[in-house]
Amino acid sequence: MTIALSNTVANFVTHPIFVVQTRLMVQSALRKEKRYFGFKTIGTIIQQEGISGFFKYPSFLLFYVSAMPILQFGPTILTRRFLSGKSISIQILALILLKLGALLIRTPLETIYMRLSIQASPSFRTCVRISVFPYINAVNCLTRIIKEEGISTLYAGWRWNLVQVFLGSLKENIVLEIEE
Repeated sequence: MTIALSNTVANFVTHPIFVVQTRLMVQSALRKEKRYFGFKTIGTIIQQEGISGFFKYPSFLLFYVSAMPILQFGPTILTRRFLSGKSISIQILALILLKLGALLIRTPLETIYMRLSIQASPSFRTCVRISVFPYINAVNCLTRIIKEEGISTLYAGWRWNLVQVFLGSLKENIVLEIEE
């Protein structure tokens, strides 16, 4: 519980860094259309959007930063708490299955989070397509993605998340074997 809470607080506090990073990555590559430059990006966002430019959709942001540590650390905690006396192969299998289940929830949340994060002022030109009609909230974002692009769009990054899950599970399995 302490890990999840500390990660929630850390993710919320460092969220402006994510916004800056995302805006820098998706802005147009054309020099005349670039709005953000390095550390000046922070001042530009505050000047054009106010401090709320870093914390758009606060209810979803709070939900997201609270859910991610649970989805990230929950499978490991559950496996260690309830299967610690079982064989290592059962623990590994359970950990992988729990992490895959968490991945099914995590990937769409990350897609929605990213879509909401790149919405800036209407004049912001990006190298990725942004809807002409801004998302109103997370539910609107979810329903529009499904309606306009299909449910598979929510899982566009699942392969890379799967690699992360696999490598993370491998690391945790090594730790489990060392502990035994």
